[in-house]
Amino acid sequence: MVGGGREKRTGGGGCDQTRSFNLLAALPSPAVLADAANLHVFDLNGQKVRFGSLFESRKSVFVFIRSVHLFLFLKITISILYVHL
Repeated sequence: MVGGGREKRTGGGGCDQTRSFNLLAALPSPAVLADAANLHVFDLNGQKVRFGSLFESRKSVFVFIRSVHLFLFLKITISILYVHL
């Protein structure tokens, strides 16, 4: 199936659950991609670069991870940095 697929999961008690998903529905629109390309991110040296410059000249894959425990992650990271400074 183009743009979609099936995911099989084993739930509690050994029950199989199969659900369909549509990859094309999850992709951002061209307008959203253009807006994102104009945002700025920081490179390894802390310099601002336009996000779009990272993928204009070559194919790229970006993975964004959202964590509901971001505050805890930041707190741990700061405490580790504090200990090592």
